Amino acid sequence: RMIRAALLCMALALPAAAGEVPDPGEVIDRAMQRSAEDDLEGSYEALAEGLQAARNAGDLAPDWGIVFAMMADAVRNLRENPAYALMLAEEGLAVVAPNAAEAQDVIAILNVSRSYALADLGRTAEAAAVGRMAEPQLRAAMGDKIADDYLVEIAAWEKGSATVESGVSPMGLARRS
Repeated sequence: RMIRAALLCMALALPAAAGEVPDPGEVIDRAMQRSAEDDLEGSYEALAEGLQAARNAGDLAPDWGIVFAMMADAVRNLRENPAYALMLAEEGLAVVAPNAAEAQDVIAILNVSRSYALADLGRTAEAAAVGRMAEPQLRAAMGDKIADDYLVEIAAWEKGSATVESGVSPMGLARRS
């Protein structure tokens, strides 16, 4: 068992061979296709495999920012792991940072994912502050309906409430476990 685990760790640490690193757009397309087929687990796997391949190859170009945001949301909603979702959103922000001037919409989307993870961790004041900063760019990129719904979430966080959208709150997770 230990040898198998060590071999798996070494295999994951090796860079992917040329041609094995998927294009972030292809990863998103594959995940969206599976999601459209109501295969949320398959969508999650497509994101996870694509992101892992890019990490293994050391190819974390700013184009991967949306994949990080989608993965953060999937981890938070499907795996109910807001701590890991927060780490993914923050890693995505770091990946996008070198191209920040051209990637304001991606930064906003990553900050939206980050705010939901913060709220689910019970850090509602911080979530609301991050959300207020991201909302204008989210509105410009995604439209009034999505931004207005997001403002409802932010208002709940400002009152210290859990996330309305998913209900993955620290107390809810504690009760289930």
